[in-house]
Amino acid sequence: MKTLDQDKKNLVLKIHGIARSRAFRCIWAAEEAGLAYEVIPLGLAPGFKLERPLPINPNNKIPALEDGDLVLFESLAINLHIAGKVGAPLMPSGNDGSRVLQWTLWAATEIESHIMRWAYNAFLRPSAERLAAEATLGKEAADQQLAVLEAALSGRDYLVGDGFTIADVNLASVLYGAFMNGYDFAAFPKVKAWLARCLERPAAKRARAARRLRQSRSKQHDPTSPIAHCGHTRHAGTGAGASLAVAPGAHCAGLSAGRLHRCAGAHAFRRFAGSDPRRRLCGG
Repeated sequence: MKTLDQDKKNLVLKIHGIARSRAFRCIWAAEEAGLAYEVIPLGLAPGFKLERPLPINPNNKIPALEDGDLVLFESLAINLHIAGKVGAPLMPSGNDGSRVLQWTLWAATEIESHIMRWAYNAFLRPSAERLAAEATLGKEAADQQLAVLEAALSGRDYLVGDGFTIADVNLASVLYGAFMNGYDFAAFPKVKAWLARCLERPAAKRARAARRLRQSRSKQHDPTSPIAHCGHTRHAGTGAGASLAVAPGAHCAGLSAGRLHRCAGAHAFRRFAGSDPRRRLCGG
């Protein structure tokens, strides 16, 4: 007989956001945890504002998480919760658990603001709005913190204990945009190797594939594509319930003898962690 805790663990997580946002962090965490989840797509309008309100987050930002009756905001807090559902090795206990919290808070308080100062002025904002001096200042400040990380990684492959933990997800995902968009890590070879190691994990590759797909569909502006038409960003696996697969580039309407209605952005793709990222399911 299943216990109440088992039933809670088996609930499908609902992640509000898109893979090409901070929700990427939570998608990666769910993949590492091996938990079923679905992404409720909510993207960004010009000016980095949400395309529509998100009532469950009083800050009106993405991501937000629904896990049964629990609602959480703040991506790194969401990740700690996800890891806590499965425990070690993703979320260790004891002193290593405290070190996970240390590095998670360090990511948020010591380096993210500097990385974002560089990122906004290096690639995120339109070219005409970027300030080279601000990018330089952001990189100078971030480099000081990367020196701390470089020293911490001396003689070890990951941040905490003897293996990969949610601390690595949290910090690597904060640095991911910089890593993929030309930030110069030459002075920090251990950090660069650690980032590459984290991002080559199978779970990270699946989350990155979703992010790339979102980007490519957005650029196509194809009204017949499910991404362009619906704003969907995630995919379904081959597990139980994955019955209405939409082939890449196919329209989201009229499939399976009319069992799907034309999607206006309210539907979500359900994802079963570890499944083929090319398969989709409209969960509307």
